[in-house]
Amino acid sequence: MAPPQKKYKKIKLYGSIFVIFMVFLTFVFVGELFDFNVNTENIVPSNHKNDTDNLEIIHFKNDKGNISPDRAITEDTKAPFLIEKHTPSTTLHGSLLDHLDDLNNKYKSGDYEAGYVLAVNLSNCFYTKDNESQFKEEFAEIENNLTTNNDLREELPEHVQQFHFCFGVSRKIRNTYFEIVRNMANENYPPAQVLFSMLTPPELLDEKLSELPASKQSELIEAYMTESNRFLESAAYAGSLHAMMNLANNYQYGNKVAKNPIKALSLNLALLEFTENNELYIEIEKTRLALEGNLSSEELNEANTLSNEIIKKIRKNRTLYKFPL
Repeated sequence: MAPPQKKYKKIKLYGSIFVIFMVFLTFVFVGELFDFNVNTENIVPSNHKNDTDNLEIIHFKNDKGNISPDRAITEDTKAPFLIEKHTPSTTLHGSLLDHLDDLNNKYKSGDYEAGYVLAVNLSNCFYTKDNESQFKEEFAEIENNLTTNNDLREELPEHVQQFHFCFGVSRKIRNTYFEIVRNMANENYPPAQVLFSMLTPPELLDEKLSELPASKQSELIEAYMTESNRFLESAAYAGSLHAMMNLANNYQYGNKVAKNPIKALSLNLALLEFTENNELYIEIEKTRLALEGNLSSEELNEANTLSNEIIKKIRKNRTLYKFPL
């Protein structure tokens, strides 16, 4: 028989083991009862970053062997969400002069939305007459032509309204619209980059342009088209659907750039990945089918690869600029 002291120690040891075992069983039972699940996959270190560079968009082939985005999926189902943004509304109530100082001060303080609104409205006033006497002459000329051109009758109220909206803003200030747009475009503000591609630089509107040698005129035009295309590509990679659409059209029809149906298709595939507008989706899908019909298998693969790269860059930048409201 063991000494009483040793027997007591054994009982104490067995008792401790029994208590631990019962606690374990209780934990298991309660866990099953309340369905506690610890998912270690969701426990991510605070310094973890999403590896969006490895994101791959897979386009399946349809029954004709062409690449189809209809069943496009991503290998990375946890791709970072995109921050949706919109091009600012440029509608102003009253006259432009009422808003001029406020918009200009905000723009100079780094508010590019205000700068965008300012630039658009200044560009709209670019062709409007500066003073009342000039406008009256123009108005009288329009009235004289009303008998031969009924379309002018419908435009007359809008013409008058535009003059009053722009009245009081000097020609010097109106002429700054393109400089403002170019500055914001160089700062990688996507709406301004898209707007730049849609405007004509003042130097190309100058009456003295025709007096320059043809080589100089071509040089100015070429410089603008190169800059415009560069801005559109930058805006497209930043997630501007408007930029992708314009750039795709440019490559499809050879506007401002050489025709490139492969790049046009790649941009349309990227648009299909992000657009939520049903009517627009149908139009893009028609364009996709038309482009694919004229490309070889190798060219289709190249377009798909380029599309994947565009989509990766957009997801990495995490912004999506939707079409203007």
